[in-house]
Amino acid sequence: MTNYYQDCIVAPFAGDNPATVVSLSTPGDALLSLGTSTTFLLSIPPSIKQPRRFTTSHLLSHPTHFHGKIAMLCYKNGALAREQVREKFANGNWDVFNQLVEQTPPGCYGTMAFYFPLPEIIPPNVTGEYFFSTNLIKKTVELPLLEKDLPPSIHPRAVLESQFLSIRSRIAAILPEGSSPLRRLVISGGSSASPVIRQIAAVSPRYSLPASFKII
Repeated sequence: MTNYYQDCIVAPFAGDNPATVVSLSTPGDALLSLGTSTTFLLSIPPSIKQPRRFTTSHLLSHPTHFHGKIAMLCYKNGALAREQVREKFANGNWDVFNQLVEQTPPGCYGTMAFYFPLPEIIPPNVTGEYFFSTNLIKKTVELPLLEKDLPPSIHPRAVLESQFLSIRSRIAAILPEGSSPLRRLVISGGSSASPVIRQIAAVSPRYSLPASFKII
């Protein structure tokens, strides 16, 4: 059979997410997109040790670093969940939302809240709102709470903490042992315009952050 494609040149290529990593970061950096969805991309330097897998993450080959990997986490309920909390508990105003975040202490008085307006990707197919109160002294977790049991003012901080802690817990499952500390976090998307949201995002990595750590 005649090969009509013998002069065709085939070259390796990268998709949108690997291309974003290559253009905006180097190994050791992380990218956090806070748009309609929330996407986290982390370059993993080449290593003879295999990264640990996690069922709801993606592990991509790095297009420019041999044996390098890119970890990707994608959440459907990013800005959508934050905006619904803003509308319901912050008078539809981002300034009020930010004020409530700053007025609420880390941990939201021992409350953890999860917001899934649409069926989520991570964790898969979960929908609804779920509230829990943790008794840190007795180290027990109480039964799920109802929305009416919580102070309305804690929801803006609670939605941010639950979203970013979800990323943190999964980074620990993906990275190989002995990975280098995170050096820089590049934040993009509509919510990146908020210094309050950027600050909450900055404490999400599991690493001990060096003095040179930067957020851009």
